Amino acid sequence: MRKPQLAKLRLAVSVTTGLVLVVSCVPPTNPGGGTSTTTPLSTTTPLSTTIPPSTTTGVSSTTTPPTTALPTTTIPGPPSTTIPGPGGALGSVLSVATGAAHACALLSDRTVTCWGDNSRGQLGNGTTVSSATPVANGVFDVQQLVAGNDFTCALDMVGAVDCWGSDDYGQLSRSNFNTTPDELPGAVDGLGLAHAITAGANHACALQNNGATACWGRNDSGQLGHGTISAFQSAPVSVVLPPPVFVTTTVFMKIEAGGDHTCATATVGDMYCWGANGRGQLGNGSTATSTIPTSVGGGFFTAQFTTGGEFTCAKNAFTNALDCWGRNTEGQLGTGSTDDQPSPTATSIGSGPALAAGGTTACLTGPIRCWGDNRFGQLGRGTTTPNQATSAATVGGLPADPVALAGGGEFMCALEPNTTVWCWGNNDHGQLGAGGTGPLSATPIPVTY
Repeated sequence: MRKPQLAKLRLAVSVTTGLVLVVSCVPPTNPGGGTSTTTPLSTTTPLSTTIPPSTTTGVSSTTTPPTTALPTTTIPGPPSTTIPGPGGALGSVLSVATGAAHACALLSDRTVTCWGDNSRGQLGNGTTVSSATPVANGVFDVQQLVAGNDFTCALDMVGAVDCWGSDDYGQLSRSNFNTTPDELPGAVDGLGLAHAITAGANHACALQNNGATACWGRNDSGQLGHGTISAFQSAPVSVVLPPPVFVTTTVFMKIEAGGDHTCATATVGDMYCWGANGRGQLGNGSTATSTIPTSVGGGFFTAQFTTGGEFTCAKNAFTNALDCWGRNTEGQLGTGSTDDQPSPTATSIGSGPALAAGGTTACLTGPIRCWGDNRFGQLGRGTTTPNQATSAATVGGLPADPVALAGGGEFMCALEPNTTVWCWGNNDHGQLGAGGTGPLSATPIPVTY
C-alpha cells in the first residue's frame, strides 16, 4: 500500500468486502473513534467506514503506557468559514475516514491523502507537520480506510493491514512496541488477512478471513472483547464470540468501534457490543462494563449502525426506526431529551441510506440532517445556536444529498455524488481541509488541494 521507497507492503490481488458506515470519532472531552465511509464496492465508521453505510493475540504489557489526555478546545465565537486553498475541490474520492482532528480520503486510484492534525504522525507522510489541505502519503492499493483519535489504518486489496500515527497504547501493533509514534505506515504484526477493519479512540479491530475477530490497542475498559481488562495489548487478541443465533457458528459480519466500546453484527443481523458502558452505550440495559460481546437489547437486529464517543445508533430491523442508546448529554440520541438511555430507544428521525456518528453528534442522509452537539457548528445549520439539539434538522449548503458520511471529534464530513468531500465544524487543526485553520465553519465547505 505504500511506495517502495518508504515502506513496501504487499502485492495486491482482488478482495471485495462489505462494510457499514463506520465512523469512529473522538471528542476531545469524550474519547471516540474515527469513522470511515466507502463506496458501494464495500461495511464503521470513524468513523465510523463505507458507501453505503460502513462499517474497524498477543501479550499485554506490564507497564501502563502514558496517560494521554484528549485535548480540550475552547468554545469559539461566531461561525467563520475558512478561506479555501489555492487549488480546486478534492475529487475522485471513494471514501472518507475521520479521527479526532484529522481526516483521510481513499481516492479512485486506491491511494490515500490526509489532512488536519499531524502532531502524532497520523497523516502518514513521514512528518509531524499538520496540513490544512490534503497531502499524499504514498500508501496505495487500499480497499478500506479508518481513523482513530490520532492514528490511521488501511486495509489493502490482499487483506493486510497497515497503521500509522500514535502508538501510546499499542494501536499500531508493532512487534517493537515502545509507545513511540510512527509517521510512516507499517504492518500490523500478528494479524491474519482481513476483510474489514475499524478504529476506536485508541484501539482497532479486524474481521479476519478465517471467521475470527481480532482487536488490539487500549483495553482499560475491555474494549478488545477478549475477556479481560488490561492497560493495553500491543498485538491482536481474539474476541470471544457469543453463542450463535439461528446458525451453527457465530461470525461477525460488520464491526465498528466507538470511543472505548465496540459493536458488531453477526450473520443474521443480531447485534453485540462490548467495552466501556458507563453511559449505557452497550445497549444491554445496564451501565456495567463488559469484556466480552453482550447482546444489545436482549435481541436487537440491524443491518445499519454507527458508534459515537459514548453512544450508539442503529436502524431497527423490525420497526425500521432509528434507535439510539448511551450518553445523551448533548442530545446526540435524538430522542427529544438529554437523558441517557441504557437500552435501544426509538427516535422520530426516520431512516436513511447513510448514517454516521461523531464524538457527540450524529447525522443521517435522505435528506441529510444532524442532531446533538453544535458548539463548533457540527450540525451544519450555519450557526452554533443552539449549542445542542435533541432533534434532527436539515444541513444546508451541500450541492446534493451525500452518498456517505464520516464523523470526527468535533466535525463532520460528507462524500457527495460527484466524489467531492465537504466538511463542517471545528477547524482548529485544519481538519476541514479548506486551506486554513480555525476557528470553525458552521456550514459545509469543500475540501481543497
